[in-house]
Amino acid sequence: MPFVYREERRKLQQMTPAPRELPEPATFAETYRAGMQFAADEESSISGALNREGWRQRSAAFQKLIDQGEIDRDKYANPRGQINYDRLAKDFETIKSDQQLREERREFLRQRREKNQDVMARGSGLAQFLGMGTTFALDPINLITLPFSSTIGVARGLSWVGRGLVTARREAALSAATELDLQPLVYQRK
Repeated sequence: MPFVYREERRKLQQMTPAPRELPEPATFAETYRAGMQFAADEESSISGALNREGWRQRSAAFQKLIDQGEIDRDKYANPRGQINYDRLAKDFETIKSDQQLREERREFLRQRREKNQDVMARGSGLAQFLGMGTTFALDPINLITLPFSSTIGVARGLSWVGRGLVTARREAALSAATELDLQPLVYQRK
């Protein structure tokens, strides 16, 4: 006794699965750029200082109001000369508060992160590795410590094995020290 009747078997044979559209793979260059941008935005010691256009625009708008004579700078400055932008934002609609700028920046970085992760998921792992590695290599803390590691190691080595071991030890110590300096900055920003 058949499990599927002839009529049902014909219907099943006529049905074909809907073609699944695969995402277009990303090029090597796109993936490399996405890896660099992702690491710069999320993992670098200077990530917190990047993508702060909103703060620059707010300062320019504040300066414009001062130049037009609409406000007195001293009214919004504390004794140390720092501007209370939150108070200023309450008085002027054109000025954004610190919270508004942080939310805008968070949303901008979220969109950029999703875009970069999408490109990296569709692209080459090597391109992603090289892009992120380039950003990590160009991190200011890594660049500052670079001259110390190899010169100290080479000067202290007595043989080719000794030079290699001393260099490896110094590189490991400097890399660990660099990461100890770097990670609190990344953690604090995230």
